[in-house]
Amino acid sequence: MTEFFDQPKKKGGRPKKEAPVPPPAPETSIVVTAPPMTADLAAEVAAFLHAGMSMSEALVYIVSGIDQDTAERTAIRWSRHPLVLEAVSTLNGGAWQHLEDETRIGLALRKHRIECARFLMTHPLAEAGGVELAKIEMARKVLEAFTAGGLDPTDPLTAFARAAKEIMAASLGPTPAQRAGATFDYREQAGLDPLVDEP
Repeated sequence: MTEFFDQPKKKGGRPKKEAPVPPPAPETSIVVTAPPMTADLAAEVAAFLHAGMSMSEALVYIVSGIDQDTAERTAIRWSRHPLVLEAVSTLNGGAWQHLEDETRIGLALRKHRIECARFLMTHPLAEAGGVELAKIEMARKVLEAFTAGGLDPTDPLTAFARAAKEIMAASLGPTPAQRAGATFDYREQAGLDPLVDEP
């Protein structure tokens, strides 16, 4: 029997301790902030808004790498900025409260159509369902009716436009031509002829 003392000794003695692994360096996060507002930037923001985007969506395009939370906070601040309000008024043809009624109605209808177009472009039909699919269908009908030269008579927007047409006709009153016996085209007078056709 081999005795304990007869066993060969291991070379090298005690095992060497491995050097400790330094902890990983903390990750540095870069916070992207929006640039200061200028007249040129305000004009660009207004153009995005007129293209059917929300302010926070526009910020994602304007400020590369901005996170959603920062974009939403900045959107609130920019939507109240005097330069942005002035740029939007310039595109609208004047401040909202100073516009004629028919101009405001036309801008509102245009905004609705542009937002419908953007919704169709950004929401694939194959992935839609439920409420989203209903919105896609509504937007498609509005745009198809518009490109065909009129509005869908079953759409609530048409009912609104017809009511606005009647209000405008009543507020305009008879023209000299009407008093002379000529046909009074209230649609042309109200500026709604391209938007609403007679049933």
